[in-house]
Amino acid sequence: MIGGVVEIAESDRCLRTERGFLVVESTGKDRSVLAQIDYDQFDALICSNTGFLITGPLLAMLAEKNKFFIVCGRNYNPLAVLVPLSDNFESIRRIQSQLHASLPLKKRLWQKLVQEKLRNQAALLFSIGKEETATKIEHLAFKVLSGDSDNKEAYAARLYWPALFGNTFLRSNEEDPVNAFLNYGYAILRSCICRAIVGYGLLTMFGVHHANLRNYFALADDILEPFRPLVDRCVYSLIQTGKSNLDPDAKRILCSLLIQDVAMEGQTMPLTNAIRHTVGTLVLSYEQKKVLLCLPGIMDRKPRLMKNS
Repeated sequence: MIGGVVEIAESDRCLRTERGFLVVESTGKDRSVLAQIDYDQFDALICSNTGFLITGPLLAMLAEKNKFFIVCGRNYNPLAVLVPLSDNFESIRRIQSQLHASLPLKKRLWQKLVQEKLRNQAALLFSIGKEETATKIEHLAFKVLSGDSDNKEAYAARLYWPALFGNTFLRSNEEDPVNAFLNYGYAILRSCICRAIVGYGLLTMFGVHHANLRNYFALADDILEPFRPLVDRCVYSLIQTGKSNLDPDAKRILCSLLIQDVAMEGQTMPLTNAIRHTVGTLVLSYEQKKVLLCLPGIMDRKPRLMKNS
């Protein structure tokens, strides 16, 4: 457990609730209690191994305590998420403003999200000495149109991934261990973003850009975009230190992202706080019908370019 995340990584585990604690038991011959965890100590429960049993009372308790429960499948992509229903009294009004957001506003919000994603990608590449590619991506960030109508995000990705992980790296290759690292890190952030969205009384399924009837978390996936380079930086560091398997140590490092500091509005704050602040400014954007979105920056990012006037 680290950064507010409890992970069940081993098979033959039984999860139940007892006297205000999440109880983890082994289900083998010598059944024994492995851990008792106070609900105040974590925000999300992730099962990355499907060889577990869970009781109905525990599922109800997780929802009551506003905890997320995530089941991961192959390559650590989330298969299912238990999302607590918000008890936010402003929820109905905020949902109305979310659903009534105009298309031009949503396009401008997506423009902002893509711009900051590209700036963070460029910052990461600058920090590892890939200045030529970083400069190209930073130029692209200034050219992102409303709604990213000419798909600068995809063009930047074609430059970014080879510069970060080498020319042979393919994001679509599920056999590449780098993608297991990335997917695990993104799943951690996605769950934290979902929790903030629900906490503010918004609906996760209605995004500003992502729109797929099979995606219940479209809004979380929108907000995740500028946060992705924070995971990418962590994964790059793991690979540089010789990590090739998503072992418990690597998982602890990825989970610790939630308590690491990021830059936002001239300040530094833990990533979990930055996520909540971002979602709060999205609520303001919906309510005031203009882009007021605040997004994180990679620490020590030094702008290399000035926007043309």
